[in-house]
Amino acid sequence: MERTRELQTANEQLVSEFIRQKALEHQLREAQKMETIGTLAGGVAHDFNNILNIILGYASLLEETGQGQAMADAVRPVKDMAERGASLVRQLLAVAQKTDTKFEVTDLNILVKDVTELLGQTFPKNIEIDLDLDSKVPPTMVDSNQITQAIINLCVNARDAMSNGGRLSIKTQSLDAQESKQRFIEAEEIPYVCITVSDTGTGIRKEAEEHIFEPFFTTKGPGQGSGLGLAVVYGIIRSHKGFIHFDSEPHHGTRFQMCLPAREVLRGATRDAERSMTKSRHPATDATVLIVEDEQLQLNLLQTVFEREGYQVLTAADGTSAIATFADHKDEVAAVLLDFGLPKVNGWEVFQKLKVIAPTVKVIFATGNLPTDVDTEKIKDESFGVIMKPYAPADALRKVAEVINQER
Repeated sequence: MERTRELQTANEQLVSEFIRQKALEHQLREAQKMETIGTLAGGVAHDFNNILNIILGYASLLEETGQGQAMADAVRPVKDMAERGASLVRQLLAVAQKTDTKFEVTDLNILVKDVTELLGQTFPKNIEIDLDLDSKVPPTMVDSNQITQAIINLCVNARDAMSNGGRLSIKTQSLDAQESKQRFIEAEEIPYVCITVSDTGTGIRKEAEEHIFEPFFTTKGPGQGSGLGLAVVYGIIRSHKGFIHFDSEPHHGTRFQMCLPAREVLRGATRDAERSMTKSRHPATDATVLIVEDEQLQLNLLQTVFEREGYQVLTAADGTSAIATFADHKDEVAAVLLDFGLPKVNGWEVFQKLKVIAPTVKVIFATGNLPTDVDTEKIKDESFGVIMKPYAPADALRKVAEVINQER
């Protein structure tokens, strides 16, 4: 009998390990697939960002310099469509996990409560919203705008799955390291904070489950969704070093659990706040700016805008030229507006060489997507900031003016 029990225990352990191994293999395949999709999305977003940046920039210039109401009326739709395209690009960048994530100390219970109040005002009255907040959830470091977007995306999907009404439940929960590891294969052995969104809707078909996080995959009809909602949620959670888990039963509803590391609140919590206190002032009209941009139309536009404001402008269309130009004018250049995605030598490498020439150089990066091979916090700490494409020329002017008058 004792031997039989030992064999049964050993068999149960083997079965459990086999199931766990299969789950890990599936998780790895999914991660590799999403990484490939993210790389593709990021590349497409980068190219579109450059196009939109030029369209938005010249439209803004026309709006400022054009004469008459007719010109303003003609330019406005161009800017509106460029902004709409920029919104789509931002979603693609979220899928690719290349957005400018701004971590700040956040009370997730308050965030979830605020989102729930907004949903209560906008969702159909036949959808009942339940809220369950865990008082043990600690303040944690997240990008509150991105997490808000992720919650709303999940809730909108839940709403669409309950066309005849139902119950939408939103829950927060704090998990210690041991419980996290026991409940979720994806979890590291650290504390997590989880946000769960559940509905009593139509559920997800089994054949669709392995595709739901893919960009542009949708089970909705034509014109009823972009297919980016869940892909964006996935990208946001992964950019926070978290994971998302779901289970669903057709005709009985779906539950999504977003789990985020319970980050320490002290690390970097006040840095952005301190920097935001710097006041922007217009620099002296003879200030010299080096603008490095490989898109010639964008370079021409920025040169025109900055010269019109009284700046002396130097330009370079690639990294090698930028280094040579800066070396020749290092004592004159007050700030450098540096594109990240340059030919020959990329923006980060250019920055390192500029610092060798002049350690106190003031560099502002301009980029459509943050690179994956350089730590984002390192970029922000060592430079004087990042301006995300597409941006209006006025944004670039404002940032450069701020930096020229800023002291380290």
